[in-house]
Formats: sequence, C-alpha cells, structure tokens
Amino acid sequence: MFKKIVSVVMAVLMTVSVFAFSASAATKSGKRYRVITALGDSASSGYGLPDYQKYGQTVIYEKRIANSYPDLLAKDLGAEKLYPYGVSGIRTTELRYLLDNNYYGDILMDRDMPKMSNDVIKREKLKELKPLYQNAVKQSDLVTLDIGFDDIWIPTIACIYDIADDGIFNQLDPEKTIADKVAKYGSTRVVIENALSYLIAWYTHPAKWVYYWDSWATTVARWLADFYIQYEHIVDQIYYLNPQVTVVAVGCYNPCEEWSIFPGDKAIGHTIQPYYDILNAYKRRFTSRYPTYHYVSARNVDIITKYVQLPLYENLTLDDSGFNPHPTEAGHRDIEQRILRELGEI
Repeated sequence: MFKKIVSVVMAVLMTVSVFAFSASAATKSGKRYRVITALGDSASSGYGLPDYQKYGQTVIYEKRIANSYPDLLAKDLGAEKLYPYGVSGIRTTELRYLLDNNYYGDILMDRDMPKMSNDVIKREKLKELKPLYQNAVKQSDLVTLDIGFDDIWIPTIACIYDIADDGIFNQLDPEKTIADKVAKYGSTRVVIENALSYLIAWYTHPAKWVYYWDSWATTVARWLADFYIQYEHIVDQIYYLNPQVTVVAVGCYNPCEEWSIFPGDKAIGHTIQPYYDILNAYKRRFTSRYPTYHYVSARNVDIITKYVQLPLYENLTLDDSGFNPHPTEAGHRDIEQRILRELGEI
C-alpha cells in the first residue's frame, strides 16, 4: 500500500514538474511568447528549404516550413501557436494592405504582382487574408518583421519588362504567363527572349530613350520613397493593433555580397551594398520609437545562390539551379539564434 502511495505521489510530482518546465521553458528573459506571428517576404516564408520545395510553387500561403527561422524560433521559445504569414514576393505595399483597412495599395499590386506570381498574389486573395493577418497580430506576444527585399526587386523587374514590351521580337505565346513559358521552354530561353526584347527596345525606339531613363530614375526613387512610407505605417499599424507586442525586425541581407567581376573582388556586392545599408538603417531607427521594437542584422547569413546569376523572375528557382537568394537551413538557424540573443533568450 505504501509503495502505491509513493508511486502516486511521484507521478503527481513528475506531472507538476513537466507543467512547470513547460511554463518556464522559454522564460530566460522573464517573458513568455505563447503566440508568434512571422510577417515578411520570401526569406521569412522559408522559400527554397526542402519542406518548401515539396509544394512545387514559388508562392504559398500560411504554411509552416520546417527549419525556417520562424519554425525554429517557435520551437525554441515554446510557443503554443505560430502564424507563418511570410509570403514570397510581397513588398511593404502588400503587407501594409494586409494590415491596414484604410490603405488601397498601388498600381503594381494590380498590374505586376499577379503577372510575376503566376496569378497567386492578387488583390482578391490579399483582401481575403486581411482579417487573418490582423487577428494574428492582435493575438501575438511576438511578431517577426522581415520585409523590404522585394521593394527593390519587384519594381526593377517591372521596369525591365515594361521597356522590353516595346522590343518583343517574336510574340512567342504572348497569352502565357512567365511561369507558363518557363515550364514550356525552360528558363534560359525565356531569359534570352526577355533580355533581347529589352535591348531591341532601346535600339529601335530612340525617341523613347528619355522615357526609358525616366522610368529607371523613377523606379529607384520610388522604391526608396515607398519603403520609407510603407515600413513606417506597417510598424505603427502593428502597435496600433497590439500595443503590448514585441517586434523583432530582421534586416535585409545583400544577396549579391559575394558576386565579383574579377575573381574575389566582390565588386558587384560592394556596389549594391549601400542600398541595403539604407534600408537597414531605417529599420533600426524604430528602436527609439517603440521600447519593445528590436532590430537584428541578417548580414552574412548563408544563402543558397552564392554565385553570379541573372536575377530575373524567369530565372528564380526553388533549388540552386538558378537565382535563389534565400537562406539555407544553416542561414535560417543563424537568423533564429540572432533573434534569440536579441531577446535575451541565449
């Protein structure tokens, strides 16, 4: 009888210990993060990881990707719920639209985003997701915010395609999307077609050169201005929806950091780096506005494509066969560890 009583007491103590451990598993900093929301673009979505590749699509919604940094973070912090709301390809414009019911978006959202996402990123879908994103932020103890790369990439590619439309030389399947063409003809042929169309446009339309140069100048000026405006609204909207939330902003890394003209000179990487320095300096400044806003650098994380590749949409791949400027599993673990250090958890 005595042995039975001891066994029951030990079982109760073990159960209590398990619950006590669960309640304090992520409390090194003294704070629990029961609900985590990951907001951002392709890096936060886990793009390119093996678990992402199994879907066979460049854009997927609401999927928790194993070994992405949001997945690792949720596990190590003992979170009860993770909202994996990173979406490959979105800009600050689309993210603000998801979080702010008073914001309409811009022309690229309707004209170019569907074209470059095989009709997956479009207003109707984003409108459907708005309440889910906003409710997730309201519930969250921690929000990771990883956005800005596509603010540069999407307008640049859109400008190239806009000019190339004036130089299309064979009208090969004009009704097909870029993804359809890549599936049928392969990325190399489609890249060459678009590149030649771009060059032919300049050669055959000298009267439009002023317009073309203006398009490039406007593109650069616009993405900077848009990022400044939209990012501020996103941060403010997150805190409007949830004043008590902790936000960790992840910096933008330079995907071309190792790219060289001559072996080892990293000339391309050095040329592009100032753009990312500007974005990251702006992200960092919000640490002085909100006491629970943190900034984490993502510079030098390990990425899938380390060599020079033509960074056009039709060359974007889920593996390392084309342009894939996304973190490896080691890169995601590195980002997660940096976040944990910033939060005082390691």
